[in-house]
Order: sequence, then C-alpha cells, then structure tokens
Amino acid sequence: MGSITVHLLKPGKNTTITYTGDLLSTSPEIIVVEAVWERPTIDLGYVTFATGDRFIERYYT
Repeated sequence: MGSITVHLLKPGKNTTITYTGDLLSTSPEIIVVEAVWERPTIDLGYVTFATGDRFIERYYT
C-alpha cells in the first residue's frame, strides 16, 4: 500500500519520535502499520527496543 511517516505524540509534549513504516491496511475505523526499529537499542526499564525489532501497530480513529 505504500509507506507512511508516524509522529508519536505524548500528551503535553511535542513529537517524541518520528519513524517510517509500511501501511498495511486502512479502513474508516483503523490504520495498520508495520515498522522496523532502525535506531540503536534502547532500554526503557519496562521494555527494550533492539535494532531490527518488527512492530505491527494499530491506530484507531
């Protein structure tokens, strides 16, 4: 379907991260994106994102 740029926003903050993913599907209710973590490994304390990790994300309207 093509690529999409995602801008992760947190309440009360500006964009915290921007990344590109592949748009897998869309409908009036949901957008599904596949993305690969291309940044260096980061440990957030409750989860670690490692280079090459694959994500399937769902965004509801």
